[in-house]
Amino acid sequence: MSSAAASKNKMYYIHIVIYLVILFGIGFIPPFGAITEMGMKVLGVFIGTIYGWLTLGLVWPSIFAMVALGLTDYIGIQQAFCDGFGYMNIPILIMSFVFAAIADQTHITEYLANWLTSRKIIVGRPYALMAVLFFGMEVLNLLGTGFVGVFIIWGLIVSLAEAAGYQKGNAFVNFMIPSALVIFVISGFVFPFKTSSLIMLGIFTKGTNLVFPDLQYLVWEFVIVNLYIVILLLVAKFILRLDVSALAQLTNDLGTEHRNDKMNSEQAFGLTMLVAYIVMMLLPMLLPKTWAFTQFLSKFGILGSLGILISIAMAKRTPEGKPYVDFGKVAAKGISWDVIWLIVATTPLAAAFQAEECGIMTTLMGFLTPILTNMSPAIFIIACTIILGITTQIVHNLILGIVFIPVLCPLCATMGGNPYACFLAINMALMMAFITPAASMNAGLIFGHPWLNAKTAYMQGTLHLIIGLAITLIVGLPLANILF
Repeated sequence: MSSAAASKNKMYYIHIVIYLVILFGIGFIPPFGAITEMGMKVLGVFIGTIYGWLTLGLVWPSIFAMVALGLTDYIGIQQAFCDGFGYMNIPILIMSFVFAAIADQTHITEYLANWLTSRKIIVGRPYALMAVLFFGMEVLNLLGTGFVGVFIIWGLIVSLAEAAGYQKGNAFVNFMIPSALVIFVISGFVFPFKTSSLIMLGIFTKGTNLVFPDLQYLVWEFVIVNLYIVILLLVAKFILRLDVSALAQLTNDLGTEHRNDKMNSEQAFGLTMLVAYIVMMLLPMLLPKTWAFTQFLSKFGILGSLGILISIAMAKRTPEGKPYVDFGKVAAKGISWDVIWLIVATTPLAAAFQAEECGIMTTLMGFLTPILTNMSPAIFIIACTIILGITTQIVHNLILGIVFIPVLCPLCATMGGNPYACFLAINMALMMAFITPAASMNAGLIFGHPWLNAKTAYMQGTLHLIIGLAITLIVGLPLANILF
């Protein structure tokens, strides 16, 4: 073993010792504030797990986190695992991974990448290509494709990167993959009837007894999302100055080579699957709710639709009479277990952090409330936005929304401020939860992506927090005060 490898191994084991000391040692520190003895143990597991993710990896610290949490008396080990795997997004993610892998097997992603890069408007214009991918991500999400849309756009980005000769760690890929996911997240709030909007708006209404006007809400979100995309492209071109010369050359080379390509039967099958999924997601939103067909289609949802389409793909046979889809191989290739285990672990950890019997959130609120209440309404909203935008990088964003929105928005109103603007700013800040794996479920997707390393994920998460807060405070707040 070389001296460099030996030194690296030594440092790794030192990190394990520090990880275990934090994980179990904080529980022996005397409680403070409203935090209970059990809360101190939970806090130790939470902070230790974040340290483990930062220094040791994602999978085994996530698995061990649930074991450690089960030793705190807050929850049993078996229940911790059950709660983690029982989180509704876990089966959706697994099915979405499998569906995307099947689509990739049909080579439809490769065909779409070639088709896209051969359009005249794209040839020699890599930033036009990036804009199409970003706006395409927004449109796919508005059409209700969910994580499948993310994986399709990610597949296109990776296909383009490979065709251009980019390697893992390339600045173009490092920028595009997280940015596409951020656009997916924030565009999920454009329509007030989408699940993400309904959850957060329900929290706002519960705390304030106010109801958002749908049209003004949609206008605000639509403007902010599309402005975010434009700002991203400007940042990439003039601040990051991404080297996309290889991508420009690729579009030049493929401009004539693939312009008239025809889909083969496999690719046509893949496209049919994608279109069928979009239609199954979209029709229940467009058709009258009273129609029997609409009610029938609404029963399927994401999991039902994916289940049908995956079953159809598995029932398909090759000309040689063999199954077209080998589920074992597709699952092994498509499912990112780094992501799954990361999200499984954050689910019980997030619940423990919020638990009243632990007292952690009560203590945090007790610390922040006196600081915030001595401000003018405008400074109050700005401070809330920045503080929660930073805090959500270590505390799950949904938890902070559930706890703080019903408190801060009414408080803003009593101070003479605009509670609608306060909510929109806070909600946007909470959406920028990408710097650490503990920030949100979506952050786990970035940290688990095979083309990205941890350092890249941290840097990109920080970049998006800065951009998101800047857009919200400079454009979002004035716009909210005009609309509401």
